[in-house]
Amino acid sequence: MTQEAFAELVGVSVNTVSRIEGGQTAMSIETFKKMAQVLGVNAGELLGENILWAVGEKEIDSMVFRIHHLKKSDQEIVIHTMDALLEGLDRHR
Repeated sequence: MTQEAFAELVGVSVNTVSRIEGGQTAMSIETFKKMAQVLGVNAGELLGENILWAVGEKEIDSMVFRIHHLKKSDQEIVIHTMDALLEGLDRHR
């Protein structure tokens, strides 16, 4: 993606993108969040965190979201089932 296209999607000037990339200027939290959104990553990835979650992250995030919105009793069932599956995988390694 070009700086021009990125700047347009983020809603800032090309000069602003260039200065941010070069470490010559700070950005607002809103700009930072918009950049992450445009790039399709979470803020932690832009900060160099959560690198190990990069593979399959969207699927994991989706599952966590779904589990979070279940009733507490259903959450416990899912967590117990996942725990049993992970223990089984650990034993087979």
